[in-house]
Order: sequence, then structure tokens, then C-alpha cells
Amino acid sequence: MHRFFFVLILMNCAILHAQNVNAIKAYLNEGKYESAEKACSELIESQPSNAELQCLLGDIYSVLNSYGNAIACYNQAIKLNPVYADAYAKRGHCHYAIRDMNSARLDLINASYYDRSAVNYFNLGKVEQQMGKLNEALQSYRSALKKDSTLTAIYRYRSEIYMAKHKYLLAMRDIDSSLKESPFDDALFTQRGTALLGMRKNKEAFQMFNRAIRLKNHNAAAYYGRGRAKFEMKDYRGAIADFDTTIINDKSFHLAYFNRALSRLEISQRNTDDACSDFKKAASLSYTEALSYIRKYCE
Repeated sequence: MHRFFFVLILMNCAILHAQNVNAIKAYLNEGKYESAEKACSELIESQPSNAELQCLLGDIYSVLNSYGNAIACYNQAIKLNPVYADAYAKRGHCHYAIRDMNSARLDLINASYYDRSAVNYFNLGKVEQQMGKLNEALQSYRSALKKDSTLTAIYRYRSEIYMAKHKYLLAMRDIDSSLKESPFDDALFTQRGTALLGMRKNKEAFQMFNRAIRLKNHNAAAYYGRGRAKFEMKDYRGAIADFDTTIINDKSFHLAYFNRALSRLEISQRNTDDACSDFKKAASLSYTEALSYIRKYCE
């Protein structure tokens, strides 16, 4: 009989705990952050060794962008439960938000170790890609796709790595996979055009940039890419017109100034004033490759 009542008490406590946690989550979902924080803190006072509650309080602080407080809560959750994958993943998000990339990566490695989910591997890959660890990012993306082949958002990120490595065919495959999910994404058509430029398929690239521009008329990168395609096809005046439009849409687009200068030199090297002005503007935007052209044509 005593055992029966003991079990009943435990069941009632578990039900009450779940109700309290659900109420806190409801506050959080409704944007009642002060109420959520107060309720969670009070519950922690009665259950100080509950890792789930520490993690939940961390979630509240994270939503409020109070990352220092959130990290402290996740630290406590991990101290109470050293294999708590969710706490590692969420602490990794906070470290990423404050640009502590090494700590973010370490957290996501631990999260992936304790919970080999596609999302954990995907987030790890994104951090590694941001850090310039491209080979490691590729491996993380492969692991994510092995866990969940439907996580198509990976293809967009992975295509950027292949572009950086000049592996244009592989990039094109991933871009095309992304386009199946997002057939009206101007950025993907721009990226596809850039890959075609890398493969020296200038006419195809030109058409791809046209499609991107039709989808978004103020896409500076698409105008720049089309300008490059025109340059390679020796339509230098057309290239200048596209670089002009690029700069109208993005005055800090240093490559547009640089390539406009090159186009001007192709038309005439007798009057280099406008070209020199562009080279100097590109240099002022930290494009150091312009400096050798300034020395050659402008001094």
C-alpha cells in the first residue's frame, strides 16, 4: 500500500512538473518573456538540479539576445547533464551569435557526438564554412545528408564551397538541386551564372544573369555577373553599362569599379582618367589588386 501511494505521488509530481514547463513554454511562445523568466526561475529554485529547466531558462535569455546569461544557463545544464546534446547545440548558437566561432564549433561537435542528427551536422557545417574550414564543412554536410537526404537547404551552402574551390560542375549540381526547391530564387540563378562564367560558358552565363535580373531588377550581383559575361564576349560598352547599374544598386561593390576600369581601358588607353578614377575607388574599398593598375596607368 505504501509503495502504491509513493508511486502515485511521483506520478502527480511528474504531471505537475510537465504542466509547469508547458506553461513556461506557452509564455515563451506568446512573447511573454518576463513571465516566462520569472516562472522558470521560481521553478529552478525548487528543482535546482534539473538540467531541462536550466536549458529552458537559457532559451528564454537566448530569445532576448541576452547571450551571456543564456550561455551561463546552458553551462549549468551541461554541468548537471554532461551528455545533454540540446544544451550543447543551443550554447553553440549563442557562441555563434557573439562570433566566438571556435567555441561554437566545439559545442556543435559535442552536440553531434551525443545526438547524430542531420540538423546538428548541418549547423556544424555552417560554422565550419564561416571559419573557412571548407573540407571539414563538406564532411559535416555529407554526414547531415546521410542522416536526412531531404535537408535540401544544405545544397545552397555546399555549392558556395564548391564555387570557392572552383569545382563548378559540383557547384552546378547543388545549385540545380536548390532550384528544384526554389525555382524563383534570383540569387541561385546569379550563382549558376557565376559557375558558368568559371566554366567559360559566357553566353549561357549571360542568359542566366538575365533570368536573375528578371526575377529581381535591383540584383547588383546579377548585373555585375552579366557585365563580366559581356566583357568576356568583348562587348565592353555593354559591360560598362552593367557595371554602372551594379554601382547604382551597391556603391561599395569594389569589383564593379575595377572591372569597369578594365572595360574602359579596352575601349581606349589614351584617356585613362575615368579608368584611373575607378581603379582608385576600388583600392579605397580595400581591393588591393587595383594598386598595380594605378601604378601602371595612373602615375
